[in-house]
Amino acid sequence: MNYIFLADFLELIGGILIAFTVISVHHKILHDHKIDDNVFVTIRREQILAIIGIVLLITAFLIKYFA
Repeated sequence: MNYIFLADFLELIGGILIAFTVISVHHKILHDHKIDDNVFVTIRREQILAIIGIVLLITAFLIKYFA
């Protein structure tokens, strides 16, 4: 097996796990605590950016190895 491919794959999985962790923490904060509207908007924006980041990580990996 190509070690560079394995390293890149593990990096992809690690990045996705970090992003999902951020999303889940934000989700928990949104539903468990009372927060003002400014914080709510910021957390919602960060969740969207995290999802976009996941999509970009996967897309870059697929382009690099399968295109």
